[in-house]
Amino acid sequence: DLNAGLINEEQARQRRRLVELEADFYGAMDGASKFVKGDAIAAVAIILVNILGGFAIGIWQMGMSLTEALKTYTLLTVGDGLVAQIPALLVSTATGIIVTRAASETNMGQDVLRQTVTNPRALMIVAGMLFLFGIVPGLPKLPFFFLGAVIGGVSYVLNQAVTQASQERMEKAPPKPAEEPEDVIGLVRVDPLELELGYGLIPLVDEEQGGDLLQRISAIRRQIALELGFVLPKVRIRDNLTLPPNTYVIKLRGEEVARGEAMPHRFLALSPGGDISSQDGLAQVLGEIEGVPAKEPVFGMPALWIDRSTKEKAEIMGYTVVDASSVVTTHLTEIVKTYAAELLSRQETQKLIEGLRADYPAIVDEVLSDRVGIGLVQKVLQNLLYERVPIRDLVAIVEVILDHAQETRDPDVLSERARLALSRTITNQWRGPDGALHVLTLGPAVESRLMSALQSSEWGTTLSVEPEWAQALVQKISAQMEQMAARGFQPVLLCSSRLRLPLYRFIRRALPMLVVLAYNEVAPGVEIYTEGMVEMEEDENEG
Repeated sequence: DLNAGLINEEQARQRRRLVELEADFYGAMDGASKFVKGDAIAAVAIILVNILGGFAIGIWQMGMSLTEALKTYTLLTVGDGLVAQIPALLVSTATGIIVTRAASETNMGQDVLRQTVTNPRALMIVAGMLFLFGIVPGLPKLPFFFLGAVIGGVSYVLNQAVTQASQERMEKAPPKPAEEPEDVIGLVRVDPLELELGYGLIPLVDEEQGGDLLQRISAIRRQIALELGFVLPKVRIRDNLTLPPNTYVIKLRGEEVARGEAMPHRFLALSPGGDISSQDGLAQVLGEIEGVPAKEPVFGMPALWIDRSTKEKAEIMGYTVVDASSVVTTHLTEIVKTYAAELLSRQETQKLIEGLRADYPAIVDEVLSDRVGIGLVQKVLQNLLYERVPIRDLVAIVEVILDHAQETRDPDVLSERARLALSRTITNQWRGPDGALHVLTLGPAVESRLMSALQSSEWGTTLSVEPEWAQALVQKISAQMEQMAARGFQPVLLCSSRLRLPLYRFIRRALPMLVVLAYNEVAPGVEIYTEGMVEMEEDENEG
């Protein structure tokens, strides 16, 4: 109810306290019933012994007849039982009350007084019972009638006081409006980034059960700030009972963008050779490792969910083993990097710019002027983040925008010039382990055909080529990318500066992992190794 907004925090706290009191009461009652049960059983046994013993004594020792002995000793046993059991009942009742109050943090006397005073009806029932005892033959009338009258009078006075206090509260309460406007702002507000968990994944966020997902998500925000240079908005985490137990969903501005599965009490083992293939049934044995077949959610690699007892063995055999929290956070990190541009709002851009004021007040004042504005800076930063270019060097980016804002306000043009200022950052980002830049290039015929297909419009520069030729080009590039990845290099395509942005936008949906760089974006002094050239047979024949 609290997550749904039906109650506030104070109401939730009160309800939780009531549940705790109820649980304590029933737990104590269970102990009290066991405590009193022994007395009750013993009392019944004593009554039976009295009846049978008296019956035997009356017949064999006193010489009574069967009927006379049964009548005499049954009456005596009933009388003795009443005399003995009524005090025992009162003692047991008092003991039960004390035992059930043992878990309470409040004073018992104060609780009894408060509950009695605030409920005059209980006193009225007690007064009625005393009057009934007073009219029972054989019982003293004066004490019962006197106590009944006193308690009845107290009940009447308390009832009048409660009624008067209720009327005064109603008179002092402000009149309610005929129709209060419904607050629907909270219903239409969406969070920038949400993580919904099935009920089976709740232990991942429960610190008492060893869950560390919350701390890891905080670490993700620091990681994104260091890698990309912008502050990730807070991630809203909530449970969703409509999801399968071990499923999680990542939402961007209220819409699902990814989902995956994780097993909280298992580890995900990724095969170094990628030779795990699923079979019918839940369990599978491959390479002497038994587990539940699965796929790594980020890259779709085959994997197994294994038990804790198998973890060490899998690591010795060369498997990469991660826990469920790592699976979720890795997936979330990749989603954040993919959609970083959409997460960078104007408000976040404003915060980034204001963060420069202490050291660069002149830059901040010029950016906030009418000549530039936050909106233009946001568009340029988004263009850079679309291609995973870090914006940590915000000063260099903003200075490029300020230098060329009078010439053009086209975010694409300004973004390309900002990339030149960040050439060292971009080059270092995609260099191989040997420090060199390993790239693919376009064949002369292919690049010439693409250059001739460039078309400029109010929406920017785009490529206009035949669908069949475009599909064949994508297949050629994809094949070259696979060869580069097999050699352990990040696929990078090098082309002319005029062709770079239109070509990237042309193929980014089909090949999102391909990095497209311009020749003039490569930092000086970096060695370039050409790993392959993209050529088309038709273009070669025409050439």
